[in-house]
Amino acid sequence: MAKRSGTALWNQVAGMLSLEQRLETSLRRGETRSHGPEISSQLGSIRGNALRHIRRLEEISGCSGVEEFPEPESSGLEEAQPLPRDLREDLALVSGTAGGYLMLLTAARALDETELAELAEQHLRDYAEGAVRILGVIPIVVVQSLRDGGAEVRAEAVPSVTRTVAEIWGSQVEPLTSM
Repeated sequence: MAKRSGTALWNQVAGMLSLEQRLETSLRRGETRSHGPEISSQLGSIRGNALRHIRRLEEISGCSGVEEFPEPESSGLEEAQPLPRDLREDLALVSGTAGGYLMLLTAARALDETELAELAEQHLRDYAEGAVRILGVIPIVVVQSLRDGGAEVRAEAVPSVTRTVAEIWGSQVEPLTSM
């Protein structure tokens, strides 16, 4: 792809590559914890997208040496509730990555970079799906964590929260027409 749009767009591509690498690293660290096949499958799907996106971004940009983010320092909270905290971090990274692809999609379309716009749109769709997957897993994990901690939990909380999340995320984003 010809880099006719200047450095700003390609700096965004490099930034997205860095975010993808950070997300993949976080998800890879999470694979070492045992959270059952269903949850592992959901998170593995998101990690697969991240790995695919990293390869495509490296191809399209010619970059491959973007440094990975350092491992975060351990805290007492991690040991107390590692999985819910990890999922919260994963959701934040997925959301941040989706926001970055939204910005890249907008910039690429505004600068008539069709190939890059198509790539950004597909990656944005993948992370919208990834966010929904994590949102579907969080209620299950939180209830399991509470139960494992000895609390008496209401089993109907999971489907109730899942319906609420579906309602909230089912709303439409209203496009703004003025600039």
